[in-house]
Amino acid sequence: MKKVCLVFNDASRYREAIYQYIDREYDCEWYFMKPITDIKVMDISKLGNAREVPTIFIPHTPIYYQRHIQQ
Repeated sequence: MKKVCLVFNDASRYREAIYQYIDREYDCEWYFMKPITDIKVMDISKLGNAREVPTIFIPHTPIYYQRHIQQ
């Protein structure tokens, strides 16, 4: 089976059911940015291979980027 790599800016609680379905059906690696607001997110430990990665925000620009995704 091929692996699937999924990168998201947040672990939205309303998408939890679909994330769990995808995790059951495919061999996935999940990457979510660490929350930078007080919005509640889902518990990513419910997914098989998920982790949070740091996000860099550049003030006064629409630029965000993530580090440490590639191994």
